[in-house]
Amino acid sequence: IVFFPSYVTPEDSGCESSPGTGTLYALFYLTGSAYTESAIGTESVGGNTNVMRSVSVGSGMASQVAVHIGAQGTDAGTGVSSRATVCSQTSTGALTCTRSKPA
Repeated sequence: IVFFPSYVTPEDSGCESSPGTGTLYALFYLTGSAYTESAIGTESVGGNTNVMRSVSVGSGMASQVAVHIGAQGTDAGTGVSSRATVCSQTSTGALTCTRSKPA
């Protein structure tokens, strides 16, 4: 799995200082799409359960990600149970960590 952040500036920002939105991507290196199993969570769309390829890290530009491998746990937001956690800090100072299940 390749983890990387992206950043989108708000369209209506003009000269305002409002921050854009950061997104963390988790893509399978062979396909450039989500892995066949959940790496960062799933979402329900019209009765189907889809594997997520990205998750919002909130307001502000996200830093490069850091992967931490520690004790087993479950992410409350995504339901992913794993030893690996992917963390990124935004330009607003917020730290976002998401459980990740490596391929």
